[in-house]
Amino acid sequence: MMRRPPRSTQSRSSAASDVYKRQGINAEYMGSSLNPSWKSFEIKAARLCSGNYDVSVKVELSHYVKGDKDKYIGEFIFTIEQLKAGSRQFELSSTKSKSVGTIILEQFDVVNKPEFIDYLRGGTQISLIAAIDFTGSNGIPTRPDSLHAINASGGQNQYQAALRAVSEILLNYDHDKLVPLYGFGAKPRFPGLF
Repeated sequence: MMRRPPRSTQSRSSAASDVYKRQGINAEYMGSSLNPSWKSFEIKAARLCSGNYDVSVKVELSHYVKGDKDKYIGEFIFTIEQLKAGSRQFELSSTKSKSVGTIILEQFDVVNKPEFIDYLRGGTQISLIAAIDFTGSNGIPTRPDSLHAINASGGQNQYQAALRAVSEILLNYDHDKLVPLYGFGAKPRFPGLF
């Protein structure tokens, strides 16, 4: 997580409800405008730096005044590698390359979240199990507008189409290729069995 840099460091015109928007991320403004801070947020490395930790990330800061144009304050540049190495303090420079303040990133973490393929590579076994809802809320099976209706032309109903679409993908990862199928909410009529 990274602390979002301040929008305003020059006046008290920014209210606590100001929101700093960058790349579609909303970081909630907290504290005074003379020493501002923002709540922590998460951003994927793919979005921030295309997953390349050596790519420079440029942050521009502006002072927001309601009903007026944003006033440019300054900018700073960092890389994820710098943050990983412990750098947390950056000089905020204006367009004339003069220092207009210091930005301190109070919190930074790189969190590796495994993806589906990582679990498979790690030896996780997957078992596909399916269940069908036979309750009356899906309609009477003999009516064509029911989710369970059997198409006279041999086409699939919505349940069959959904089960097939999902199963065709997941069955490739099922370790034994056996799929238990359950149903609930029905009253089975099997003469001689029940």
